[in-house]
Amino acid sequence: MRVVAFVDEHDDQSLFLQRVVPVLPAGAQLHLVHVVNPMVDAADRFALSNAEALAGLIAEWRSRLDALAAGVPGATTAVENLQRGEDIGPGLLRVAADADASLIALGTRRAGTMRGMILGSVADAVMRGARIPVLVVNIE
Repeated sequence: MRVVAFVDEHDDQSLFLQRVVPVLPAGAQLHLVHVVNPMVDAADRFALSNAEALAGLIAEWRSRLDALAAGVPGATTAVENLQRGEDIGPGLLRVAADADASLIALGTRRAGTMRGMILGSVADAVMRGARIPVLVVNIE
């Protein structure tokens, strides 16, 4: 079983892993992924070009994910880009499908709407569109 766990910059990433890893089936392969929006995430970084800013951001996330994965035997990591105009929910689903995931894990925090208070807008979008099981972990 391949588990794609999406790591968000706002989550407590070590708490996320502490809650996800114990519930994974024996022999599950954990793949930690951070998804970057190239048009937004690198915009506030100082660099000569957006491509250079994005490269720096991706390198930072690779390092962060590799450090997290070091505590989980066999875990792999990746930093993926959203496609132009792609929303985060459908982007996460595409990345999970591309990785041939059997399970999606993601963290959530409380948001402003009633439904968002329970799941969060990204988690809600992933759960509505997923064709595979989704493990939602509260990171508060």
